[in-house]
Amino acid sequence: MATPDLPERPGWYDDPEHAEQLRYFDGILWTKNVTPRRTRWEAPAAGNVVGGDVSGTSRGADTWVSPPSPPPPPATSPYPANPYASAPTPTGATAYQSGPSTPDGVPMASYGLRAAAYIIDNIIVGFLSLIAGGWFLWQAIAPIWSQVMAAARANDPSAVDAAVLGMDTRQLMYYSVASVVVAIIYNLIFLTRWSATPGKLLLGISVRRLDQGGVLDLGTASRRVAFEGGLSALGNLPVIGFLALGARVADLLWPLRDPQRQTLHDKFAGTVVVQGKQVRRAQSELR
Repeated sequence: MATPDLPERPGWYDDPEHAEQLRYFDGILWTKNVTPRRTRWEAPAAGNVVGGDVSGTSRGADTWVSPPSPPPPPATSPYPANPYASAPTPTGATAYQSGPSTPDGVPMASYGLRAAAYIIDNIIVGFLSLIAGGWFLWQAIAPIWSQVMAAARANDPSAVDAAVLGMDTRQLMYYSVASVVVAIIYNLIFLTRWSATPGKLLLGISVRRLDQGGVLDLGTASRRVAFEGGLSALGNLPVIGFLALGARVADLLWPLRDPQRQTLHDKFAGTVVVQGKQVRRAQSELR
């Protein structure tokens, strides 16, 4: 509604479009609240003007009728409601999942996801180890292959054991070393590049430092990988191998009772496995 002169304060005024009615001005815009004129209007006595409002009075045959009170504010706002106004504000990822989390609120990966990722990675590493050291493995078992097959056909377990004892342990050791080297390179490349091995990437989990997020630096990734690689290497030695195997089992089962779901190699490197991916930190944050 256009008018050349707007009132200076809220109140009832002559409707700019309909002379037979009044319209309420809210101080900024003309509203839709109108009321008809019921008699001829005259200015009230000066003593009856309070703050620009007028009150009822009588002058002969003409009666000053008090304009109705300003309408109450609407019960609801005329503007669209903010759909996010009443939504709870989550605090990190703990607002969506219960369970252990990092100091900044990122939930830890479950043991089931970690175990599944471990199996996937070991299948991949085993395949790569066969490519890198398969020749050594074949040299170790080729001399006894015919004896093992003959004992198996004869269903003679003792003959199978005797044939296995004749395996070339030196070639077998070369294959074991090749497997450990493949596993170390495999983990270092993926942890320093994506902070997750292919198994973890497939299942949506990743490795990070306990105190801060981001892709692992080389030092942290090296400590983590060295611990696992050391146990694997010791497992190939006689006598000590049984102790290393026990330590390896303890390492894998440790997250079941640990409050942060850390393995022993996690504790050694100060890392945890969490849900989601990691983003590479800026160089200024790495210093």
